[in-house]
Amino acid sequence: MKKKLNLLCAMIFAVLLLSLSENIYSMVWGAIEGGKAGMENKAGEINNLHPLMLLPDNLSSTSDSIYNEMTGKNVPIWQIQSMVTDTDAPGWLALINTLLSFILIIFGIKAVLQFIKFIRNINRSDIFCWANVKLLRKLGTSLLITFAATLTSTYMHTWQLSQVLKIPGYSYNWLNPFSHSSLLLGVLAFVIAEVFAIGLKMKEEQDLTI
Repeated sequence: MKKKLNLLCAMIFAVLLLSLSENIYSMVWGAIEGGKAGMENKAGEINNLHPLMLLPDNLSSTSDSIYNEMTGKNVPIWQIQSMVTDTDAPGWLALINTLLSFILIIFGIKAVLQFIKFIRNINRSDIFCWANVKLLRKLGTSLLITFAATLTSTYMHTWQLSQVLKIPGYSYNWLNPFSHSSLLLGVLAFVIAEVFAIGLKMKEEQDLTI
């Protein structure tokens, strides 16, 4: 029973790390590339990279193509997700996105540490206890904050691009950020915390009646 619970926790932990890995990688990669560009006096060339999330207006035809090295031919492609460089973006946008990136990293690390403490308590056979309820609630809060930071950053980029860029045959995908798994994991952590809390309250009431 305990082995199965540990296995499930390990699986959730893996999903948690994967849900945060893209954002962490993007920030680290951006910092490294920014440092290289600064040393080469080319910082202005990569200062404003905007994620571009699109949906094609018509799936039956496409005017875009990409070269396939294996066949030596161009194949049709829909530009669903890409990056756009805009050196004319306002400075406040870059500043806010930098702050959001730090918030995401900080609360992402906190979420991982809180889940590790939760697994540690389980291995110590401290499963149904108020300490785990508090940890799960903190975990849910951290995950929802990371989701909010990701959502805000993506929407700011999308709004900025929508003011200056119109791509024929495509519409902006405003729902893409909601597919981020940290939202589901955060809500799930709150649900499990409340289940634990209800069970503990019922146990305390039963002990009082006895």
